[in-house]
Amino acid sequence: MFSAIRILATVFLALFLFDGKAQSLKTVLCRTPESWNGREVHLVVSVEGRQPLIDTGSVRNGEVLLQVNLEEPASAYLWIEGAGDDIPLFLDQARTTVLLHPDLTPEKRFPDSPSTRRWQRLRSDFQRYQSKEEPWGNSITTDSSQLEIRRLRADSVREAYHRAVLQAIESEPESPVSWYLFRRIYGWLSFAQEADLLNRLATFSGLTSYQTLRDRIESKKPGRQIPRLALDELPGLAAGIFQSKSRYILIDLCQPWLEACRVGRRELEKVYEVFKPKGLEIITLAVEPETASPARPASGLPVPWRYLKVRPDRWQPIADVLAIDRSPEYVLLDRQGRVVAREPSAVEIRRRLEVEFRKRQVSGFR
Repeated sequence: MFSAIRILATVFLALFLFDGKAQSLKTVLCRTPESWNGREVHLVVSVEGRQPLIDTGSVRNGEVLLQVNLEEPASAYLWIEGAGDDIPLFLDQARTTVLLHPDLTPEKRFPDSPSTRRWQRLRSDFQRYQSKEEPWGNSITTDSSQLEIRRLRADSVREAYHRAVLQAIESEPESPVSWYLFRRIYGWLSFAQEADLLNRLATFSGLTSYQTLRDRIESKKPGRQIPRLALDELPGLAAGIFQSKSRYILIDLCQPWLEACRVGRRELEKVYEVFKPKGLEIITLAVEPETASPARPASGLPVPWRYLKVRPDRWQPIADVLAIDRSPEYVLLDRQGRVVAREPSAVEIRRRLEVEFRKRQVSGFR
């Protein structure tokens, strides 16, 4: 009797484990011309924060079966020996069939994968923006007029790209591709946009990534109290926030070697000039290496407010406390250390400060 129970328990456990694995196992079946027999095929899957997942096989009898364990929807591509360009895929279901006969149109190559068909269309659209974008943000130049022209051009292209991605997400919020896109542009949206899109994408609330981003967005919510003890990682930051007599404290995260942050600094100086007399204090957190290098020179940017240097290896705990995901980013706090707003640019934070001081004036606060 005992042996029978033990055997049943073992079988049940094996089935349970197999089922759990099967749920994350993604299979790609490629059907090719017979003349491709013997060719090597690679399936490469992009996984955020990890090395790519790769499976390799050879075509036999006009077919090759490739498999990876994948818990979240993800983009991928096929590399086929002697076939020219890679073939983009989107993996969100247990099995995807790819028909690689040359006479088929792209739409007919993926008969059972609507997500792949959508991903290929969007990917083609997005590449038009990325091909126009210049990597000005990492450049160092002394020509301010050329820098401004390049900045405006890059900003306009980037804004157009973000609008296109947002429209794609909003048009089909139940598509796995939309969730994948949201994860890619998360951190470059305003808090209001992040929260709104997260609600629209509730279809994916069972995914680990959804729960992680939900918690992260919740930590950015206006009114949240910044815990003082958690800021002891950087001496001077807690005192600058909680001992300030100013009405508002603006936390400015920057990487001083980037031109994007240098441009933001010039805008921030204008903000400080206008709002310092009204009760604004600024604290810059500058992520700087201990030793300057040509790629990451010392900042050399004197400012009239508190400037705290942060070593790269000490930054992450501070970023987690302040819920900061990008650079530059600006977090506006009141004198009690509560989050009032967070914005990705000095221009937007200036607009927010105008609103906040106008509200104080109307309500009679000083």
